Amino acid sequence: MEQGLIVVKTPQDLNAEDEQRREADRLSRDREVFISSLAGHIQKLRETNRRAKQEVEQTMLSNLR
Repeated sequence: MEQGLIVVKTPQDLNAEDEQRREADRLSRDREVFISSLAGHIQKLRETNRRAKQEVEQTMLSNLR
């Protein structure tokens, strides 16, 4: 509720704002954890594929000699 230049808030309003802020912070942390985990998973797969490719390339080069 606003009255002129002073904003008046009830305790319920303040509690609701705090709850919204906590929820936004939680979602932000969850998003960061998800992105970090996904990036780690992608990096692991990329490294596995790189090693497999090297093995195939070495076999192909050996067969050419």
